[in-house]
Amino acid sequence: MKTIVGILLLMVSVFAYPQQRCNRPLASDHTWQNVGQAGFTAGQGYYTSLAFSPVDGQPYVAFVDIPQGPGNTGPGTVMKFDGTQWVNVGVAGFTGVTIGYTSLAFSLVDHLPYVAFAAGCSSTLQASVMKFDGTNWIYVGNGGFSPGTAAYTSLAFNPVNGQPYVAFMDLMNSGKVSVMKFEENNWVYVGVPDFSPGEAWFTRIAFSPAGTLYAVYQEMATTLDVTVMKFNGSSWEAVGSAGFTSGHADEIGFGVSPIDGQPYVAVDDAANFHQIKVMTFDGSNWVTVGDMGSTQGWATRMCLAFSQSGQLYVSYWDSSFPGICVKTFNGTNWINVGNTGFSAAYIDYPSFLLSASGIPYQAYMDEADSNRVTVKKYDFPTGFGEQSERGIFLYPDPVTKFLTLKFTNRDNFPKNIEIYDIGGNKMMAAQTSENKFIVNTGDYAAGMYIIKAKTEKSVYVSKFLKKN
Repeated sequence: MKTIVGILLLMVSVFAYPQQRCNRPLASDHTWQNVGQAGFTAGQGYYTSLAFSPVDGQPYVAFVDIPQGPGNTGPGTVMKFDGTQWVNVGVAGFTGVTIGYTSLAFSLVDHLPYVAFAAGCSSTLQASVMKFDGTNWIYVGNGGFSPGTAAYTSLAFNPVNGQPYVAFMDLMNSGKVSVMKFEENNWVYVGVPDFSPGEAWFTRIAFSPAGTLYAVYQEMATTLDVTVMKFNGSSWEAVGSAGFTSGHADEIGFGVSPIDGQPYVAVDDAANFHQIKVMTFDGSNWVTVGDMGSTQGWATRMCLAFSQSGQLYVSYWDSSFPGICVKTFNGTNWINVGNTGFSAAYIDYPSFLLSASGIPYQAYMDEADSNRVTVKKYDFPTGFGEQSERGIFLYPDPVTKFLTLKFTNRDNFPKNIEIYDIGGNKMMAAQTSENKFIVNTGDYAAGMYIIKAKTEKSVYVSKFLKKN
């Protein structure tokens, strides 16, 4: 949406201020929708990894490409959504050999897609990274730079200098964690190799906006607790207490806030009937973020992500549906994002991210569709579409306090205006006959909001981002 400048707020005669919030979700207006066709891959898709192109904002998915039939081995494939359908990026099965543990990310320098991968079901494959140069997939440095067989590869780019980093579980060295970076055409260790005390599962890495590198893993050598470490420039050190969770974690959601650079984890709380719990480091200790409430079953397959404005989201699989659930933290409470258990059946290998415009996307291996890959997004209903957005401009976007609505179709019908948060909770309702309208969003939490305006002839739907 375009930002319109040079218009004084005093020129607008109608102001709206937030009313008391009503927890009344718009079930018909807020739904998880398929991005393209559900189960769009030709065969089964394991180890899904989702990323967005910084050039056109379209979603890409990397996965292990397995033909229909028995077994769970295959080469790597990357597909993108071209606005209508999912198409291959380069040649399908471009790795040529069986892989696993795909991790997809876009370079901050050349804006090309990179994929890290590792052993899968092969006993000899090392960690590798390939990138798509516009025509072909090529290796970044040596193909197979880990000392031996690797697992749980995780790729991230340093926001300061754009260098690619890869973490992996080193199966040649007791399953400990190592991190390497690509520097001067070679892969080199970041600190000492194999820095975890013992075998580590579910390794992930992420950077703070200032370039601090964090790594998370589940410590298999002790009590299956979670440990987060950071690289201080010369060595790896624990963030707070090592093994700060209580009991078996059963996969880990991990992310770093784009606002304050603090690390967050999402785990299943084994001591509390495997309910989901989100924690952050407050500078001294790991503390729980809000009250997630109780899941109906046990939670697993956690993913954690942030919007660009810093709003925190978590997705997980709830055994009672069974299906995927997504929640967001509004600064005080956790609220559901759309309907709970929105996947058709059991899922695996989930990958969850928010687009640059703040739309949540979920990719996963879909048991309801013969284990093919499905991608869903939480957005406007199909019935509103682009036509409804053309009649309204919002500015400034993102907004910190006063948001101006300008209707381009200058009819004089009264306009019933409503604003909803991402969970479908009504924030405001008002009516005006003016073609400009101001909303005071000063007490709104950071995040994405949806505006719906109705007249006798038209329905206008748009969205905006609130920043603190």
